[in-house]
Amino acid sequence: MYKICTILDTAVNNFRTNYIPDTEISLDEGMLGWRGRLRFCVYNSGKITKYGIPVWMVCESSTGYICNLQIYDGKCGPLTETVGFLLEPYEGKGYHLYQDNYYNSVHQTNALLQKLIRVFGTIRVNRGLSKDMIEEAKKLKKGEVTFHRNQEILLISHQDKRPINMISTLHTAEVIETTSRQMGVAKKKPKCVLDYKTHKHGVDTAAQYSFVKLSSGLRKYFSIFSNVAFSIFMLPFQRIILIPANRS
Repeated sequence: MYKICTILDTAVNNFRTNYIPDTEISLDEGMLGWRGRLRFCVYNSGKITKYGIPVWMVCESSTGYICNLQIYDGKCGPLTETVGFLLEPYEGKGYHLYQDNYYNSVHQTNALLQKLIRVFGTIRVNRGLSKDMIEEAKKLKKGEVTFHRNQEILLISHQDKRPINMISTLHTAEVIETTSRQMGVAKKKPKCVLDYKTHKHGVDTAAQYSFVKLSSGLRKYFSIFSNVAFSIFMLPFQRIILIPANRS
């Protein structure tokens, strides 16, 4: 990616400095579409664009505006380094970060809390859940909740169709009643679960509008570097598409 690093650095710096996002931001991986020959091209079945180059992004949750990004170039350092680079501009400013269980752990949540970034999202059982809580979660019936709190870090398990484990430095263990849209049946869920569904989609929104996917007819005329550079060139137009006029 050294051929386009100047373009990339300039674009990312402009994203950081020209727009101040709302308090709620999300971190996740997007895909820059590419099906040509490339040793670090990957397949991700969970993304809208399934083949391409991974792009780690911090986005505004409400609009999907890309605030910061890092493109995978075949060399992957520790995940904590990637997260640290992406969140550096937002340290000490009281942001609320929504991310999934690939990124979350008790250790990292505590480290981000020291930098005044509050975290919320799903968490894997081997990322800091105590043995007692894991055993309690196994005995839960559908709709039941258990939680443990260590100072400002809340760990909560909720049994729905499957077990859901979450970590938060934003919420209490409050449970509220909701109505299923499909069946019209009243259910009890932790309030934090509903908040997560509301704010976690910033990167998915960005991926729909921000990255260019070349058709098979055009692909043979573009190198991977041209494709990435063109996608970066188009990114500033996300502001026109995603952000209301009264916020620009």
